[in-house]
Amino acid sequence: MAYCTIENVEVLTEISWTDATSPTTTQVESMIDNVANEIDGVLQASGYSVPVSGTAALELLRSINAFGVGPEAYHATYLVESLPPKVKYWQDRYDKFLASVRAGEVQLPALEPESDIDAAWGIAPSPQREDYWLTNEALTN
Repeated sequence: MAYCTIENVEVLTEISWTDATSPTTTQVESMIDNVANEIDGVLQASGYSVPVSGTAALELLRSINAFGVGPEAYHATYLVESLPPKVKYWQDRYDKFLASVRAGEVQLPALEPESDIDAAWGIAPSPQREDYWLTNEALTN
């Protein structure tokens, strides 16, 4: 479920899309769905039930969804090599939000993760290689 609409992205980017533009309305709506799916994946991995409900959380995710789509839609519209500062800001804001949720530094307003277990990357041990594998010893014996 997308958290924003094409109209939200149009207001953010100050660009209007139609079926005759490149990208088309349908393509931008697909971008919106893809970004929402990415958001849902991060939220679900962090213990939240998705799709998210709750007015305050939905308001936040509406802007985050638009910030995630904005740079992609802007780039698809103008085909530029480098993005203007405002578009970089949207990308940074989106990336920082996802990173903060992944790290457990931020929670959605008025919602708490439903899972009482740590995220997999917080509990899975990292295998340690023994020195045996770092030398040619294995190859010579």
